[in-house]
Amino acid sequence: MNKVLIMKTSKVLGNKKAIRTKKVLIQKKEDYYDVQPVEPELSFGQMSKERVTVNFDEMYKDLHNEGYTFANIGVGGILTLSVNGDDYLFGIKQKVREQKIGTIFNLISGYIHTKHLNNPIKALEEEISEEILPFTKYNQLIRFQINGKGIGNPFNRSFKDYDKKISLIEGNKYNLPNLTKFSTVNNRELEDAPRIFFDPQRNTAKWVFNYHADSDVDLSALEVSLHGSEDYARNENFDTSTKFKPYSIAMIRLDKSRLTDMVYFMDGGNLKEVDPATIILTEAFTLNEKSIAEKNKIGLMDFLKKQ
Repeated sequence: MNKVLIMKTSKVLGNKKAIRTKKVLIQKKEDYYDVQPVEPELSFGQMSKERVTVNFDEMYKDLHNEGYTFANIGVGGILTLSVNGDDYLFGIKQKVREQKIGTIFNLISGYIHTKHLNNPIKALEEEISEEILPFTKYNQLIRFQINGKGIGNPFNRSFKDYDKKISLIEGNKYNLPNLTKFSTVNNRELEDAPRIFFDPQRNTAKWVFNYHADSDVDLSALEVSLHGSEDYARNENFDTSTKFKPYSIAMIRLDKSRLTDMVYFMDGGNLKEVDPATIILTEAFTLNEKSIAEKNKIGLMDFLKKQ
């Protein structure tokens, strides 16, 4: 991407009100987990105060009896892409604040507004459309679509859209180890069948969808660079500002549905190497056989030794 566009988009792309959401009661059924939103609605600040470490054994016991109430439930996406015959897992790069070196590799993910708790795919569509920004050599933004329908065009006042979209289809190029159980909401099946895991360190759960980019958009020919955006709290009410983040998308090459130590970012249609020793995976990559996150993070190289 040219420097002119980066300079222009280093400013705020948009402002949003803080989300409002609800706690969720989750209960194990026959071969799935059912999620029930719990009144009342909470502000972001109220929800954040509930995101504290809880007892692993008590949580698991309650899940399999009368149910366990989590501070909130989030949404995440396993997104894969094929480039020149190889498959890659997409992730968001975030600097590790408490360390001088290291980069967090996070699934495309986010919180869920109350309005999307009964249809979480809508929350993930918003996250994908905001967090993954593929630009052509002509500084046109390539949008995404699922099932032939566009998933959103945020920041349309800042960028011009390319005339084709990248299509996302249900995928199985990569699956998180031990992410096994499907989920419903109030015993109703969800669109595109997300799976679910639990994080006792934050007293939260997360729905995870799985998509593969199946598109005739030639990223190499268009000299695409992969950029992103990130939300920052702008006041004590947790209202946010969204800022442009150049080259904030990382890609880990897959080998027969397993992660490798080959990590890249995309610049001008070319893959540029990233030192795998600096990559730190999030809690989603630490699931045990009960789909419960055992740690907040794990280094990629340590993960590869275990997979």
